[in-house]
Amino acid sequence: MSNLINYISRKLNFDANYFLRGGFWMTLGQFFTILFGIATTSLFAYYLNATDYGVYKYLIGLIAIFSSFSLTGLGQSILQTAAKKYYGFYKETLTLNLLYSSGIVIISLSGSIYYYVNNNNILSIGCVLIAITQPVINSFQYTPSYLQGIGQFKKSTTLQIIRTAFASLVSMTALYFTKNIIYLFLFYQIGQIVVGIASYKWYVPKESKSTPHDIYNKYISYSKHTSVRNIISNISSRLDIVIIFTQLGAADLALYSIATIIPEQIKGTFKNLGTLLLPKYSNHKDIDVIKRGVPKRSFQLLIALIIITILYIIISPYVYSLLFPKYPEAIFYSMLSALSFPSFIALIPISVIQSSLDKKTLYMTNLQDALIGTILIYALTISYGITGTILARVITRYINVFYLYNKLTR
Repeated sequence: MSNLINYISRKLNFDANYFLRGGFWMTLGQFFTILFGIATTSLFAYYLNATDYGVYKYLIGLIAIFSSFSLTGLGQSILQTAAKKYYGFYKETLTLNLLYSSGIVIISLSGSIYYYVNNNNILSIGCVLIAITQPVINSFQYTPSYLQGIGQFKKSTTLQIIRTAFASLVSMTALYFTKNIIYLFLFYQIGQIVVGIASYKWYVPKESKSTPHDIYNKYISYSKHTSVRNIISNISSRLDIVIIFTQLGAADLALYSIATIIPEQIKGTFKNLGTLLLPKYSNHKDIDVIKRGVPKRSFQLLIALIIITILYIIISPYVYSLLFPKYPEAIFYSMLSALSFPSFIALIPISVIQSSLDKKTLYMTNLQDALIGTILIYALTISYGITGTILARVITRYINVFYLYNKLTR
């Protein structure tokens, strides 16, 4: 086996051992994430009516939107500093991360007041729960980034499986006892808190050398810039949920969430490639050498993504008929969403740009992506419903691909 891996490395001119080893463990972890995620969604979709499930998914979406107003860029810095052997950086930023989560509290409580005034008590209480729990969740969520940065993909995968299994078990247990949206949402948040704190205590070293002051400031600055960029991109990426909920209704949001659950989980697997590339690129001294290899790597990845897209379109009708019998309309929307899979070749140029800490290009990338995405989602959702929402997402991703490759080749 080792001879075969060495042969592949020589023929394709890349570290096959690193990518096969890391990719295997990360793919295994993503497999269980998909498995538990689909199982939980299937049960919720079966036992809750469409309106209640839509409201529950809307609250989950609000978490991502409100969390945008925190230090969301810290994960990339933790990964890169760990790759450079600054193991104490994560621990040193814990208090700072909690402090910067005050934005979540302010936005969530403002949302709670808004929904209370508009006589929506469920969403009002849900926003209060986000304000209480999410700062803690955010502070302890980056242990997988730390483990991936130090190349401990097996440990990272084990942790991911445990976290996903525990959170899913908590949610499914809560569903067995109650169909109340607030209780279900509360137990979902509690599960996230428990696994976050436990994983941090278990894996992050208690004693480590302090990060040099200049390195610390450099990556904190990078985290802040990344976080500002993420405000735009994170809100834009969840805008589909808000627009569907407010314009089409909770039941349509339930249908949309179910239709996109499997494609989104598969896209999470693709993103593992970016996680593997970033530590490699971060440690490379000559960025021009990396850029010269981008066209070849992109073509290889594109072929793989096209094959995956074709296979998904073939098998998805059978999968959805089995798992979501109450939502036959979801089959078409799921197949439509899968058309965006090849656009994930963008992971290669974005990883190069991130590793070079090119803040200006990253700002412009997020800004144009958010602006185009927002305009398309609103216009197409209003005109064509869920079909328009998915088409807007697909088109936006391909525009982003062309933009990134154009920037990289200049």
